[in-house]
Amino acid sequence: MMLRQLRDFFAARGHATTVIVGMDDAQPVLSGYQVAPGTATKGWRTRLAEYKACVMGTRPDVVYALSGREEMDLLRFLECARVRHCFSLEQQQRVDMFYWLRQMAGLLEGISANTPDVLEEVARRGLMSGKALLGPYAINSLFFSLPDTAPPADSTRPLEVCFAARFEAFQKRAHWLPEIDRRCRAAGRKFSWHLYGQGELETQLRAAMPADSTVFHGWVDNAQMAARLPAHDLFFLCSLWEGLPIAMVEAMLCGLAVVAPAIPAGITFVLQKGGGWTYAASSPRAAAEALLQGTADLEALRQKRRQAQRIARELFRPALVEEQMLQLEAQLLDLRCNGRRLDLTRAPKFHAVPLRRSWGPADPANALDHNRTRRAASRFACIRCAFFRN
Repeated sequence: MMLRQLRDFFAARGHATTVIVGMDDAQPVLSGYQVAPGTATKGWRTRLAEYKACVMGTRPDVVYALSGREEMDLLRFLECARVRHCFSLEQQQRVDMFYWLRQMAGLLEGISANTPDVLEEVARRGLMSGKALLGPYAINSLFFSLPDTAPPADSTRPLEVCFAARFEAFQKRAHWLPEIDRRCRAAGRKFSWHLYGQGELETQLRAAMPADSTVFHGWVDNAQMAARLPAHDLFFLCSLWEGLPIAMVEAMLCGLAVVAPAIPAGITFVLQKGGGWTYAASSPRAAAEALLQGTADLEALRQKRRQAQRIARELFRPALVEEQMLQLEAQLLDLRCNGRRLDLTRAPKFHAVPLRRSWGPADPANALDHNRTRRAASRFACIRCAFFRN
């Protein structure tokens, strides 16, 4: 979504924009991209040399790298202005963003993020390399045309909880949901669950979640989400890490309150203003307790729902996003290569995490799933970069 947004915006502003990916995708999010040639079997230096030649062949003024471990590495060697977008600040066994940023000191001309709290945290740790840039998400305008949602408190029906995410254990921790539901029921609270998404845990969830109070919606388009979400009461996440969850913002625009982990990459930035509750997502027990707390007072929940819609409309209104995108464009055009880069023939091999932490699960609650999710995570290492020049 962010890749398409940036590509379309830069192109509409008259910039020659090229999207290059390190590996192809069976279901790409857009067409007309280039795939960097070469394979990793030739050795990482040869692979990066080929990738670098592909990128520099576009004669870019700015390289805007959005995701991918390979792109993290590649930025060290490029001979142009380089910006890395930080969707999140995760620290897990595959990627430690703070460790990587320490290695990139002086090798970036800018760091961007979707919300200011990410940039503030990077700066607070003394890891800001180059300029701090804000690259906002543009939320589908459909969600801004919905009526105000502030339903009366109703204790005669189960509250409807929405979970919208991939059904996987490594990041989203969807395998926690059955235990969370059991703990809530044991405390006397029965929820009606609405699960949006798909993934490897779907069969497990269908068997473990109560059939009489769980609806599996699959992935639905924006129109269907905008039609269905207002009927729910609460949006819930229990992730190990997140960026800015777009599904959370869409739910808030539909008038749902939020219970989500206290993660400084969008969630805390939004919810510190109201509209929900944050919690330390350390275990299914902690998640269940947060849900119980958020639904203990129906009138307070109604007020949170009203706050959520108002806050999301203010923070993500299309006119503000357009203004922020224009500012981002001006800042990118002002960047100049600082001349600092590493020699690819002599540089040490890149590590995204300290070696001592690369083999153990970052989240003890995921320990049983560790070997399987390491393999799953590597399959989803899709790599995407946007490059543009005047």
